[in-house]
Amino acid sequence: MEYRLRPDDIIARAGTITLVARNLGRLSHNLAVTATGANARILAATRPIPPGASRTLVVTLRPGRYGLASMIQSDESLGDRGTLTITR
Repeated sequence: MEYRLRPDDIIARAGTITLVARNLGRLSHNLAVTATGANARILAATRPIPPGASRTLVVTLRPGRYGLASMIQSDESLGDRGTLTITR
């Protein structure tokens, strides 16, 4: 599906986590983990993921709430976003 992140709400424990992004759409997308709020910024991101392909993103995170999104063109505003909650 184009412009949808599934699952769109992920919960994981603090530390190093591995996210596998598979593009089931017809356009290229990527997966980025972002800090939210006043310190909003991209913490880690995959290269563009062509249709039918997968990419792995390994990131180390502290407890908190983070954004997940494709940062290619206007993907995020079209619905390609979600949340990542990191617990202790």
